Formats: sequence, structure tokens, C-alpha cells
Amino acid sequence: MTRALRAMIPAALAALVVCAAPARAELSMTADATVVNFGQARAADLGLGFIERHPAAMSYALRIVIQDTGAANWTLSLRARTPDFMTSAAGAKPATDLLWRLDGSGAYEPADILDQIVATGTGDAVIDLDVLLNTNWADQPGSYTLGIEFTLDEE
Repeated sequence: MTRALRAMIPAALAALVVCAAPARAELSMTADATVVNFGQARAADLGLGFIERHPAAMSYALRIVIQDTGAANWTLSLRARTPDFMTSAAGAKPATDLLWRLDGSGAYEPADILDQIVATGTGDAVIDLDVLLNTNWADQPGSYTLGIEFTLDEE
């Protein structure tokens, strides 16, 4: 039997907000941050092509804590809720401009509207994520928000 626990995480050029609730007592997920602020893009950020939050190992942007008292097999995945950021600016910014990876390791993966597996396991786990926002000179000044949904599936 598969059960899913979903948490909405609006991510943004301005903010990353977390809301989580347990599906049942044996399996739950929470996040330690309610906001990850990318701030205002500076000329240097636009020149580099990105803004990165906490790229070094042991310095994460978002921590997901999974509590599994039933020792079930689980899969944590994420997906963008829309193909583009919501913005107060003219034009569109694709969801793929928000990238994530496990803390301090591997290549960044662009957010997508399809589920992307973040981690699998059994029992309790702490999963730390780094985030990066692609920027460029064509980005218009404004607030950008992207909803991210984390799903914890029990198998």
C-alpha cells in the first residue's frame, strides 16, 4: 500500500516558505525553515548567472526531517507547482531557474513540474538541501514566487 504526505513549499526569488503536516503518527515530515530569501539580485549575481544559498557541505538552505516510527520504506520527492514563477514583473521566469541538490554534493537539479526523487530510505532521516536561483540580465525587477510541493510516499 502506498500513502502520500504532501507539504507545500512556495519557493521564490524573494522567499521559500514551508508548511508541513503529518499524514499519520508513524510517518511525518517537517521543515526547519519557513523562508529562504534570495534577496535582491545584484549586478555581480547577474554577471555570475546565479544566486546560491549555502553551497558548502554542512551549511544548508532547507532541512527536511522525516520521522518514521513504523520503519517503513519511504520516498521523498519534490516538484514545482507551476511551470513558471509568479511575478510582479513583466515577462516570465521558468521554474527550471530554481535548482536544488542534497547538501554540498553533486550537481544541482532544476525544479520541474514532474516529481523528482530527493531521497529514499527507511526509518528516521534528516535531509539537507541547497538551493540556487539562475539569474540573468533579462530578469525584470520584481518579486518572484514559485510553489514547491514535497511528497513523502510510504511503500
